[in-house]
Amino acid sequence: ASSAAADDVAEGRAHFSKGVSLFRDKSYSAALIEFNAAYAAAPSFRIQYNIAQTCSELHDYACAYKAFGKFLTDGGKDIPKDQLKTAESESKRLKGLVSNVTITVNLAGADVAIDDVKVGTSPLAEPVLVSAGRHTISASKSGLPQTRTALDVPGGADRIEASLELAE
Repeated sequence: ASSAAADDVAEGRAHFSKGVSLFRDKSYSAALIEFNAAYAAAPSFRIQYNIAQTCSELHDYACAYKAFGKFLTDGGKDIPKDQLKTAESESKRLKGLVSNVTITVNLAGADVAIDDVKVGTSPLAEPVLVSAGRHTISASKSGLPQTRTALDVPGGADRIEASLELAE
């Protein structure tokens, strides 16, 4: 078991190193993939800090907000003071750039997506955190035509709702 864990750590370090290099080259999308792969191989709160910074560079404020939150929660007292200050400051800034969207669909068991990325199956258990901006919300269920709607999401809104109707 310890050999497998050592292999996971080595794989995580390799992905992390690639992510750092790609971030320095401003190849943020590729860097995010590598940081996520590093976290999947060998989870560490420290990687969440890099994920948050990369998401911020990509203007994916919801991703950055969630990653800074996970970094702060999981890191606790082990967070270096300079990173703690940055993460807290960024979290406050990002809170005004994200909103929770409650999505309802008239049929249970439909795949729900935001900007073509699946976020769950209806009924969704909780609202979905999204960055401010225009988003496409869609629902699809086997044998039925997909339904889509555009939604303008302001940052820092208390309550945004989207309702989708699938035609049976």
